[in-house]
Amino acid sequence: MLSIRKIAVIRQDNRIGNLIFTIPLLEALKEDFPLAELDVVTGYKFSEILERVKVINKIIPFDQKRAAINFFYYFSFRSKLKKTGYDLVIDAGSMTSLSTNNILIGTAARSKVYVGYDRQESAAFLDIAVPQINEKQHESQLLLHLADYISNKKRVLYPTFSATEEERKQAEKMLTKLGISTSDTLIGIHVGGRYDKRWDLDNFIKLAHDLGLEGKKVIMFSGPNEADLLKEMDLDSNLNVYHVQSAPIDLVIGLTARCNLFVTGDNGPLHIAAALGIPSVQIFKVDNYDRYGYTNLPHKIVTPLNPPYEKVLTIVRGWLNR
Repeated sequence: MLSIRKIAVIRQDNRIGNLIFTIPLLEALKEDFPLAELDVVTGYKFSEILERVKVINKIIPFDQKRAAINFFYYFSFRSKLKKTGYDLVIDAGSMTSLSTNNILIGTAARSKVYVGYDRQESAAFLDIAVPQINEKQHESQLLLHLADYISNKKRVLYPTFSATEEERKQAEKMLTKLGISTSDTLIGIHVGGRYDKRWDLDNFIKLAHDLGLEGKKVIMFSGPNEADLLKEMDLDSNLNVYHVQSAPIDLVIGLTARCNLFVTGDNGPLHIAAALGIPSVQIFKVDNYDRYGYTNLPHKIVTPLNPPYEKVLTIVRGWLNR
């Protein structure tokens, strides 16, 4: 391939998991082009997730909501990318769905070579249209294949990163105030997720309650969508269960890094836990765990879909007692 000095990866996304899925692709590109500067154009929300990925030169957040109502912002953004003059641009959107925004931003950033999956009419804009592959594999591997295709390699890499020292200190400070020591076994339970993908909230509450009664320390995470529902839970009656609601992302990462086990469904915090190397028990209601779940050790996907409460409790107890 031509001399590559500047690379842009386009993933305009505001979902935590979708940003984390790009990490193997980014690391592979840096391995293949070690002297190149690697920039990432991504959504405005949660872009700080990628700050811990050392191979990135610059994170360039794009505010889609602002662009929709402010044409000056939109065209100014495209103009700045064009002036940078990237040698290689990677469209890291979903393999199976076309993002018009990705195409518009990608064509503006392109200087020499524009690479992406061949989907719908996207091939007309691409210099290298990568044929789609079997989608029954992890999303991070589908994105990694873009780098493998242009470098003629076959790699298996999963997303990994570490909590910063400040994130760990912040989490330990909070846990100390709660009376949780560094020697305590800590279980994280995140109840969030889209309604159609979320295990029954009563099951999560019962799991936290039962583990707490057994003397386990439990951090129960929730987002704004679950706040009202969790108000019904009497956490004061169980001193081993602690509720962390709508915490900033750096605190979520720090607390998750401290957990010995993480129990949740298909949501952003699952992918944070997996990237941190924290063992997870994953509960899916939709048959897409090949693409968004983790089957590699030390992770466990509970089957069947939408499993009964006793099945999940047995697996969690089995992990804790091993």
